[in-house]
Amino acid sequence: MDIDEDFETSRRDEVINYLLKKYQGHAARICSYGLYKFDNLLNDLFKVCGLALADKKDPEKAEKDAETVEKQKAIKKVMKQYIDDETGDFNVDSAMQDEEIQKINQKYDHIIKHFVMLYRKIRFYGTHAAGVAITGGKITDYAAIERRSKDMYTTSYDLIDIEEINVIKFDMLGLRTMSILRELRNMTGKEHYFDYSILEDQNIYKEFEKGNTDGIFQFESKGAKKVLDIIQPDNVEDIIAANALNRPAPLKSGMVDQYAENKESFLNHTENKNKNSIFFPYTKETYGTFIYQEQVQKICVEMAGLTWEKADKIMKFMKKPLSALSDEERKKKMKEAAELEKEFVSGAVKQGYNAEESKETFNKILTYGFNKGHKICVQYH
Repeated sequence: MDIDEDFETSRRDEVINYLLKKYQGHAARICSYGLYKFDNLLNDLFKVCGLALADKKDPEKAEKDAETVEKQKAIKKVMKQYIDDETGDFNVDSAMQDEEIQKINQKYDHIIKHFVMLYRKIRFYGTHAAGVAITGGKITDYAAIERRSKDMYTTSYDLIDIEEINVIKFDMLGLRTMSILRELRNMTGKEHYFDYSILEDQNIYKEFEKGNTDGIFQFESKGAKKVLDIIQPDNVEDIIAANALNRPAPLKSGMVDQYAENKESFLNHTENKNKNSIFFPYTKETYGTFIYQEQVQKICVEMAGLTWEKADKIMKFMKKPLSALSDEERKKKMKEAAELEKEFVSGAVKQGYNAEESKETFNKILTYGFNKGHKICVQYH
């Protein structure tokens, strides 16, 4: 289970230390791993494989370094050809048949051999800035623990793996906006409460449309303003959707433009193929676009007749993208996807839905899913 909590940045450590003390023996910080990526691995290997920069005291340093840097760039350029754009894998079999690669490997102390052994392996081991793991029993019964300093211990699992062993993971996030709110309270001497009437104020939405959102949490960045410009929010549901869509996956897949198109066709009563789909009743708030995990869970339970436990399994399945998996893990996940699809379609057919449309719906729900509850924390009417 993963629980995110926001605190003032300056006081976050107080909360983390409180948890560690209160649940002593049942809690620990969570480790983090830094992996060797293409550039940083080659940069490290250059230092030990005959392509290190000249000594600082060398009078010819500038000239020698310029020559070395050019050689480094040439090697990177040749090797980059064998990195898969989609998965990031290095095709070592094809690379080693390249005569230029062979010469590089021979000349620079088997640099390609070392690269293959270390690529995507752990480069450094650290401590997650916000993560705390809490267990029902002794934490040492769940994970190996490492002492990082006098009074600080971390799990040997990182933030992704820790969720697989029945542990509650708290993310104690530092939020600058909360510090600003405290400063405002101190300046005015007043407590500020949420005024629900602003949800009906169209003037506010017009400011969001224009991107006049400096000082508004999660809407200050250029990326967030671009999303607002595309979808032109005119209600609170649009604001929530804009926040959820301003993430790498939906931005890369074109979901923002799709949402805007679906919204326009819905409001103008023009053609929207999703409007007549079997899943539209579950995605009406987002104009036929799957955005939220809650939408996926509801459609799994109500349309496909699956249990909430099975719906939750589908949500967990969606969390890790295929590009982040090894070949073996990818094959395993594809097999699991086929099994889940079979269950979903079979359940939907029993409920009276068309098999082909049910299959299409299942493929759509695997595209993206963000927790709506993570985007809005007020109850509105």
